[in-house]
Amino acid sequence: MWTLIALLLLVPSSGKAATLEKPVLSLHPPWTTIFKGERVTLRCDGYHPLLLELRPISTLWYLGHVLLPSHKKSIEVQAPGVYRCQTRGAPVSDPIHLSVSNGECWPCWQGRHQAIPKGQENVT
Repeated sequence: MWTLIALLLLVPSSGKAATLEKPVLSLHPPWTTIFKGERVTLRCDGYHPLLLELRPISTLWYLGHVLLPSHKKSIEVQAPGVYRCQTRGAPVSDPIHLSVSNGECWPCWQGRHQAIPKGQENVT
C-alpha cells in the first residue's frame, strides 16, 4: 500500500518519473579564501519530494573525489580544495573551491575584518 502511494507521489500527471534537482551548496561566511586556522560552514540544500522528507535525508560530501565521513546537511571545514555535496537520488552539486591563505594577503583582509594590521593604519 505505502509503495503504491510513494509511486503516485513521485510520478507527476504527465506519467514520467520526477527527477530531483541538483542540491545547492552554500558557504557561510561566504568567503572562498580563508586564513589558516579559520573554518567555514558548508551547507547542502536540495529539493526532496514530500515522501522522502519523512525519512532523514542523508547527505554525501566530497573533497575532490574523496568521500568525506559526514552525512549531515552542513559541515565545518578548514582544508583547501574543491567541495561538492549530494542528497539522496539527486545529482552532485556544483563545486565550491576553498583556498587557505597564510595571512600575507592585505587585499584579502579588506571588507572581512574590522582590525587593521599594525603599520597599515594610515593607508588611504
